[in-house]
Amino acid sequence: MPTKSLTTDLLPSEAATAIQAEQLPVETLKEMYHVMLLIRRMEESLLQMAESGQIGGAMHTAIGHEGAGVGAAYATMGDYVTCTYRGHHHGIARGMDVKRAMAEVLGRADGFAGGKGGSMHFYAPDLGMMGANGIVGAQVPQAAGLALASQLRKEGKVAITFFGEGAVFQGVMHETFNIASKWKLPIIFYCENNRYSEMTPTNRTSSIDEIYTFAHTYGMKGIQIDGNDVEVVYTCLLYTSDAADERSS
Repeated sequence: MPTKSLTTDLLPSEAATAIQAEQLPVETLKEMYHVMLLIRRMEESLLQMAESGQIGGAMHTAIGHEGAGVGAAYATMGDYVTCTYRGHHHGIARGMDVKRAMAEVLGRADGFAGGKGGSMHFYAPDLGMMGANGIVGAQVPQAAGLALASQLRKEGKVAITFFGEGAVFQGVMHETFNIASKWKLPIIFYCENNRYSEMTPTNRTSSIDEIYTFAHTYGMKGIQIDGNDVEVVYTCLLYTSDAADERSS
């Protein structure tokens, strides 16, 4: 069906493509809600600590992105994921220990990277979390490498990479789109479009309204969804991950 733009003043729920969400068990929905609430409370706590000067350096919360992180994690658990420096939610959604995550942001030795990764470099390979990245768009070609490795090793895994709409205008993004499509890599490109590249409205920087249509240019399918709806995100990722794996095979 025709879609409207998420870069306009429309609310995401008004602009998204209508999707019939999977009917998930009540217990699963409760689990999802618990994890989303856990992420929100952790981020609020970190924000308070950052504002009081307890956290050094840059710190970006994922408040408002909980649905995307949890829905995607439940649909692609066991697959590879890379994300932006605003990626705490992806780590927690995949099972990262909250205390160790907060310790890492605080630069403490009991953090998962000994306090050396900080807020922008969440990393838990045992959970498929192959790294957040402080460089805009840099996590995307890394995911393509993971997808290629999965393809060559016949692992049956998909790589999913999260990025903001501001990253779409980086050259490395388009190089990766092209080679991923050409080589039929098992990869999913997920744009967490919050309509602001840091503090600049997307309609002031983008020559097109529908960011997701960039995928069509490279012969890939693209769809626009309401990323705040965890059931919709789960459903979309469940089917796209299967499609990505089949396409690679």
